[in-house]
Amino acid sequence: MKKLLLLITGLFILASVEGQILRYSNYTTPIPFANLISNGTFDSSTGWTLTNVTISGGAATFTGNGSVLVQTKANMNGGMTNSTGYKLEFDMTGDGFYFYFKSADGGGNYIASYSEAVNGHNTFNFTSPSDWEQFWDGIRIECISGSGTYVMDNISITLQ
Repeated sequence: MKKLLLLITGLFILASVEGQILRYSNYTTPIPFANLISNGTFDSSTGWTLTNVTISGGAATFTGNGSVLVQTKANMNGGMTNSTGYKLEFDMTGDGFYFYFKSADGGGNYIASYSEAVNGHNTFNFTSPSDWEQFWDGIRIECISGSGTYVMDNISITLQ
């Protein structure tokens, strides 16, 4: 009887351990700070709408005031939620690039209004507007001042 009881106990332990191993072997670690921007390294123009902007050589080139780069929500890796902290980062070549960062349709709330990007790496922390989910349909980066040529690369939007 003792042997039978030990055998049954051993089987329960084995089943329990095997179940835990299977459970954890199928576990996928979530990516907490995934980039919401698709093709932020500008490998091609796929996913972007361009006005006075060209994409080539792994970068987006803005040609002064009125240059617009848009990525619609459908082309992004996810959406932003209301009243949430995010970080916009990108590399820029050229000084004096003033831009708006807002909803893709050009309307709605500004996220970064009349901000200046500098030559090198840029980081802008922002909180999405409280009605962002209702109105936003992607992102729009628009050069609003400057007459030079500005080159952008490695753009990302992640949770703060």
